[in-house]
Amino acid sequence: AIPDEATFINSGGPVTAGQRQLPPHVSNKIQELEDGTSVLLTVDPQMEALGLPAYPPLPGNTDLAKVEEIRRTIYVGNLPKGVDGQAVLDFFNSFVGEVMYLRMATGPDTLPCAYAYVEFTNQTSVPIALQNNGIDYEGKPLRSIEQPVVSDLINSGI
Repeated sequence: AIPDEATFINSGGPVTAGQRQLPPHVSNKIQELEDGTSVLLTVDPQMEALGLPAYPPLPGNTDLAKVEEIRRTIYVGNLPKGVDGQAVLDFFNSFVGEVMYLRMATGPDTLPCAYAYVEFTNQTSVPIALQNNGIDYEGKPLRSIEQPVVSDLINSGI
């Protein structure tokens, strides 16, 4: 299982002191849907200006601290099977921005590749990472996208 940030920090992982916040140019808003539910939309004008896709909507009741963590995290797919996590961490630290936490997963043997969730120290690294979607890593083009949203995971605290 992949622990959430709080579990990782409580288990002795590195931590940066203070409450994290999205940069001032990034805003969140709640949108009511026709079925009576609500979603939380995060607007980043910098990502829009770069032609990057908008962040996926989150359930309207998502804790704002969790929103900030989600918006600093990307999914990276197409990693070579058996890749060293430290090597992936070093790669992103060198070419994108400071990584706070890396969660690696290889999945079942039937999958042709491994994947990871890369949580950056600052949200401003996310557009850089997304602009580098397809960057070569050990002969494979990496697939870098915003962290996919799974409502059940958010609501369960995972």
